[in-house]
Amino acid sequence: MRGTALLARNGFHFTNIATIPSRRAITSDFSGIPLIKFYAPSGTARRTEIEEFYNSELAEFYPASLPIIIGGDFNCTC
Repeated sequence: MRGTALLARNGFHFTNIATIPSRRAITSDFSGIPLIKFYAPSGTARRTEIEEFYNSELAEFYPASLPIIIGGDFNCTC
């Protein structure tokens, strides 16, 4: 089963936790800063799925303001 998670040291306080339907991304606020963690689809055969993920699903989580912390597995190839 695919999905992502946030693991934090005891005492850190996250708010506004949400995931996208595919469960490939999770977002939350940490001290007023948006935090996004994701696991992108991989493989050249899944090009359409990868484009959909970056252009639609993940784009939902980008806040209108900065700063932002974003991390995860981009599954990019050079």
